[in-house]
Order: sequence, then C-alpha cells, then structure tokens
Amino acid sequence: EHIMKLIIEIIFPRLKKETVALDVAAGTAIFARTLAPLCSSVTAVDITPEMLEEGKKQASSEGHENIEFVIGDAADLPFPDESFDLVVCRLAIHHFPEPEKQVGEMIRVCKQHGHVALVDLTAHEDPVLARMQNTLERLRDPSHASALTVREIESLLVDNGDVALVPVLPGKDGMVPRSVLQNSLTLEGWMDSTNTPPENKAIIEEIVHEELDTKTPLTGMGLFHDIDDDGNKTICFHHNWVIVTGQKL
Repeated sequence: EHIMKLIIEIIFPRLKKETVALDVAAGTAIFARTLAPLCSSVTAVDITPEMLEEGKKQASSEGHENIEFVIGDAADLPFPDESFDLVVCRLAIHHFPEPEKQVGEMIRVCKQHGHVALVDLTAHEDPVLARMQNTLERLRDPSHASALTVREIESLLVDNGDVALVPVLPGKDGMVPRSVLQNSLTLEGWMDSTNTPPENKAIIEEIVHEELDTKTPLTGMGLFHDIDDDGNKTICFHHNWVIVTGQKL
C-alpha cells in the first residue's frame, strides 16, 4: 500500500542487505513482508496465532522465504538481548495500555547501534480533541487503548532506554526526529473494518455530523466531504501516522 512505501523510504537509510529485523506485534506481518526483500532475515512476532498463520500464507504467496513467524507477547519478547539490527512496530502502540513495557522490550532486543522504529497513529495536540478522538477510536474498536501525541511517542523511546532519536526531516529548528504521514479514510470503511456495533456507529455518526454541520472542531479527525464524479458525498477524515526512529547507543 502507498503508506508502506513512504514508511520504507524513511526507514531505508537504516537498512543493509545483512540487516536482521524484527516486526513486533506483527499481525499478518505487513511490515515484515515489506522488509523481507530488503533484509537478510525478518522475524514476525505476535501473540495471536491466527494472525501469524494468515501472514505465513501471504508471505508464501508473495515468495518470501526469509521470514520466521514466532508466537510471543510484545511485553515479554522471547529473544535474547541485542538480537536484531532493526526492530519495528506498526500500528500497535495504541493498543497497549502500558506501551513503555513493549517499547522497553523492543529496545532490549535491539543491538547496540541498531535502530528501533515506531509507526503509529497520533493523537491531536489539543488534549480535549485528543480525548474525543480516543473515545471515538474505542467506540469503533474496543481493543484501542490510547493514541499518543508525537512527543509522547518520541518519549517512549528516549525514556525507556539509552536511545537517541534519529533526525529524518528538515524542520524550522533543523532536522526533526519524526515524519508525519496523512492517511485518508472513509468514515464508513473505517467502522466496517472492525465490525463496529450499530449502537456505537450511531454515536460516532452523531458526533461526526455535529462537527460537519456546525463546522466546530470536536473530534480532532479533520473531517471532510469527498464528492465523487457522480456528485455523491462521502464522509472522510485523516489518520495522522508518525514514524519515530531511535538508535540504541
């Protein structure tokens, strides 16, 4: 998918053909399968066997032979210290009630001078909008714990180990240590992808329509209407993703 290409472009300078990588809370190993052609080997670890089985099927159909699939808890990774050159985690941080545990484990299994890359949703900087955003995310998917702000995600790396953030983008204060990507989604597709219960959909839609009708920011989601060639209106919004990379010192 388009956003994965952007993620790989940002992470690519950290990759070498001999890189040994780990995809944490891998799910169906989307990140692992994207990294596989660029690395020596990739391990995909997840606590849900069914997700890994689907990842195996996908990897086989795509011809990847250098991915190992391991059942394991991200809060207690089944690997020795300093096992991997690159440790990545995509769209899982917001599911962890105490993400410092999982990030601490990611840092532990990363080799000295290796890299840890976190890719996740971000919460709005305004705490009121962030609270509503997280409320809607939980209504849509009860496994959602909390989306964090960009600085909170950066802090997960620097506060949980001897890690320096890696600058990736030029900013007004020089090179900044993150890249924010915007992923546009339809409201209906977003809810359908997690089979949001009808009563929760109704609550979400009421709040969304209130924002659109009153033009008052309530959700922090950047809601807008997309109009197709036939004049049909679809409610859309932006998910902001951040990529934060740290180097273990």
